[in-house]
Amino acid sequence: MIAARQTIVEQLGEMLAGNALILGIGNTLREDDGAGPYFASLCRQRDGLKAFDCGEAPETYIGKAMSENPSAILLVDAVDFGGEPGEIRLFDTEAIRTRGISTHDMSLKLMAECLERERKTTIALLAFQPRSMRLGFELGDRIKQSARRLVSDLGLARGPAEDPDGKEENDIDRG
Repeated sequence: MIAARQTIVEQLGEMLAGNALILGIGNTLREDDGAGPYFASLCRQRDGLKAFDCGEAPETYIGKAMSENPSAILLVDAVDFGGEPGEIRLFDTEAIRTRGISTHDMSLKLMAECLERERKTTIALLAFQPRSMRLGFELGDRIKQSARRLVSDLGLARGPAEDPDGKEENDIDRG
């Protein structure tokens, strides 16, 4: 499933309204591959919503995700889908299972299959189009702007003192 930005905001708003998990996936040392962890760090923790930085190994969070008993899980990752840097797309579990859409593809497939089998959980992948995934470079401004705008549109923004660019650490779990 691919949707326009406004539709994505609406779908995510509904999905994250209940007991939900956001799992940020990616390598923060590989430029825009750090989109998932960055997005998770921007999200305010609240009753019914938790965000975790899974790094490059989201499969290590299967047990934790199942113990939270979420009604929805949003996987967030950098995915080259041919868009403009910072553009977002939303993919359903069918796309996760059948397409090679991420550098963490096997982990995402394993996680989606396991969670669907164990729980009746809605799972989706929020994909950020990277500009580059060069080793040793910081996350690009387009990804940062896109992530901040989306978090703001969803009403999940943290306070200014908690801003990850201000070097305050989020209380997200890093396993």
